[in-house]
Amino acid sequence: MVDIALQIQSIIDERFNHNKAAFARAVGISPTTLASYLSTKKASKPTSDFLCDVVDKLGISAAWLLTGQGEMADEQQPHGDDVRTYGANSPGKIVRQCH
Repeated sequence: MVDIALQIQSIIDERFNHNKAAFARAVGISPTTLASYLSTKKASKPTSDFLCDVVDKLGISAAWLLTGQGEMADEQQPHGDDVRTYGANSPGKIVRQCH
């Protein structure tokens, strides 16, 4: 199972030169919310809205974000595609339509 916090940290490191505040601004969340998602002690689970914003606003592959498979960048995914969940019990189930 993929640790979403590690995926988010990879995006911050690679796309934002380790700048968490810039990442938070880019996806429209507060630095405090981001810190709660990345916490190693008691991390909060990211909301589906946040995950959609990461996919839509940053061009990140939903499959990579949720499963770690494939490439981080999703150049072919047009704005507004669905974010899907992946796993044994819900392969490809639509979570919500992203903006």
